[in-house]
Amino acid sequence: MANSTVPPPLHRLVLSSALLLLLLLLASRQAGGRATPRRGTWLRSQARALLRWKSSVTYSSKHQLGTWSDDGIYPCNWTGITCGDTRSRGGTTAKVIPGISLGGAGLVGQLDPLRFQSLPYLVNLDLSNNFHLSGAIPPGISSLSMLSSLNFSGDQLGGQIPESICNLARLTHIDLSSNNLTGQIPPALANLSRLVFLYMNGNRLSGNIPWHLGQLQNIRKMELSYNILSGQIPSSLTNLTNLYYLGLSGNRLSGPIPEALGQVQNLQELYLHKNNLDGTNPPSLGNLTMLKVMHIYINQLTGPIQGELARISSLTELDFSENRLTGSIPSSVAGNLTSLTFFSVWSYLLSGSIPPEFGKLVNLEKLYLTENFIAGTVPPSLGNISSLRQIAIN
Repeated sequence: MANSTVPPPLHRLVLSSALLLLLLLLASRQAGGRATPRRGTWLRSQARALLRWKSSVTYSSKHQLGTWSDDGIYPCNWTGITCGDTRSRGGTTAKVIPGISLGGAGLVGQLDPLRFQSLPYLVNLDLSNNFHLSGAIPPGISSLSMLSSLNFSGDQLGGQIPESICNLARLTHIDLSSNNLTGQIPPALANLSRLVFLYMNGNRLSGNIPWHLGQLQNIRKMELSYNILSGQIPSSLTNLTNLYYLGLSGNRLSGPIPEALGQVQNLQELYLHKNNLDGTNPPSLGNLTMLKVMHIYINQLTGPIQGELARISSLTELDFSENRLTGSIPSSVAGNLTSLTFFSVWSYLLSGSIPPEFGKLVNLEKLYLTENFIAGTVPPSLGNISSLRQIAIN
């Protein structure tokens, strides 16, 4: 009887063996790819990117940037560089650079030659107080997808804030203060849902404050002072329930102070001075019971000083100077704010007499009531304030 098993043709055996070898080769390469970081993430590659940038700038001899050299010295020993480990999908670890801190290094140059795409593991970037670091912020900064803290304060950076910075979803801290930045504040900053601190003061930013900033639910400190911002204070900012510091002074803001600002109950410092704000100071500000500093001087506010302010027992500084407020100083404000160290209402249209309740402000150091229509005598109770160092009542 003939054998029923027929050997497969030779060409099928060859094809099957070749296919098996190909699959093994692909699997090997894929596994190797998981175990090894991409070429751009090697510590050596990151070091080379920094050395290329170093060759484009000059720096202060007092700052030991001279430790950055390509002579085999481990880059984690370079001044201002922090190293860490990252684990690949294959389970192996590799050294990366998560931190660059070159504040006050006397850098002279620009950011363009710095290849941000070669530094994908960067978490903290501090190039602050380099007074001759100029040029624009490169759009390529969006390559720093791990970045949490960005500090370019005290430099000479110019141009507009790139929209691409709004793609850095892990950012919690942005400090671009004291530069020469122009243009508008990008509304897309609202995408940075983890943002806690935002500093853009001391630039030449213009246009309206984007209402979108009211979506930054985790923001605690927002400082936009001393720019050329115009328009009204967006009522959406009153949604920022975690905000404890709001700085909008030294701009060209107009319109009323939002009544709903009294809902930001964690607010501790409020700076609205040197604008063109008008209308009355809202009674709702008396709801800010955690407030310590309220500076609203040099505006166009009218109406009386609201007695509701007497509820803010934590207040240490109150300055309404150079507005158009009328009426008298409420005795409740003069007597209940026992934490006050500074009280100024000079250059008003205030009338009436000096409330004797001022004598209860045992922590008061400076009292300015000049250039008003206040009449009568100086209350003897002011002599009870042993901490009083300056007083102006002429």
